[in-house]
Amino acid sequence: MVDERVGGERVGDGFDVHRQRRALFGGAVDRYERGRPGYPEAVYELLERGCGLGPGAAVLEVGPGPGQVTGPLLARGARVTAVELSDALADRLRRNHPTPALEIVRGAFESVELPEARFDLAVAAAVFHWVPTEVGLAKLGSALREGGWAALWWSVYADAERHDPLAEPLRRVLTRRAPELLDDPGAGAHPGQPGLHHGLQVADRLADFERTGLFAPARFELFRWTARHDAEGVRALFGTFSPFLALPPATLQATLDDLAAVVDHELGGTVERPYLTPVYLAQRLPRAASGCAGR
Repeated sequence: MVDERVGGERVGDGFDVHRQRRALFGGAVDRYERGRPGYPEAVYELLERGCGLGPGAAVLEVGPGPGQVTGPLLARGARVTAVELSDALADRLRRNHPTPALEIVRGAFESVELPEARFDLAVAAAVFHWVPTEVGLAKLGSALREGGWAALWWSVYADAERHDPLAEPLRRVLTRRAPELLDDPGAGAHPGQPGLHHGLQVADRLADFERTGLFAPARFELFRWTARHDAEGVRALFGTFSPFLALPPATLQATLDDLAAVVDHELGGTVERPYLTPVYLAQRLPRAASGCAGR
């Protein structure tokens, strides 16, 4: 029998817009599972080499969605506690991974109750910008045992150093259908948009860990890779981006239709895009050293 717990959610704390946006993903479960390409194998190799991922490891996963990361963690013998906000995504996660090695905790990460000093590794893939940073990192620090590791990473769906065949067609489609997204870095139209992706703001992300006083100095790794999508894959991928999901339904449908048509009629039916995965790793300090003894 698996254990599923429900956590509440705070309101009125200045995080309202993010809270509204992050709630949209539960309405795009099929697109999320079909469109999101997962993460490079090198990320998991990094966690195996230096962060304790392996048979018997107790891993906390924040925002698992349908399980793009959960599956590889379980395949390496980990016991995973996954905190998922969306009931629809949590249901899909359980369907995809019906194993007692997976515990699902339902609720907002910053609000659910978690045991202290239980986990060897805590991971969050393309999700931690949806968590209030100070509260979220403090909660990771509380949940990790001394010497445990936090690993946060993101997907950047472009690479300014490599050509993206979809970048210019995407801008044309957005100009026609949803010009308000042209300057939104979350809309997936990098490179060429104002602002830098959250995961590539390296100094800020490293400083986030430092301010907690709970972790040794964090380190940054960057992986470059590519993914190939057909027209329906592009439709599904962009249909999981929160700025798209916030569009009126008719506008969203027309925008996704146009992007799929670009792939079919301009790009030969498939497109290979350059992606980045920035990874941040930080080790939990001893509780006395971090000033957390007795908490």
